[in-house]
Amino acid sequence: MPFFSRLEEMRNIARINIAILNIVENDEESYEVAKETIKEVRKSVEENFQFVSKAKLRLEVLEDFLWVINGEDLSDSNISF
Repeated sequence: MPFFSRLEEMRNIARINIAILNIVENDEESYEVAKETIKEVRKSVEENFQFVSKAKLRLEVLEDFLWVINGEDLSDSNISF
């Protein structure tokens, strides 16, 4: 895996971790930030890591976590996997 790809993967993992903290914070503004972060990471994965299923799996788990905590389903959006 080239250096840039590995760096972008690490960046996405960090952003997923931040989104988890935003969800746990339990307020509406934090949920919105988490949803925006999920969309950004999903876009990065689609553009850079089409063949890497691990990142996609992490995003799906994060979306499920947001649904459990907030009751909001992101899979209705047009950018779902």
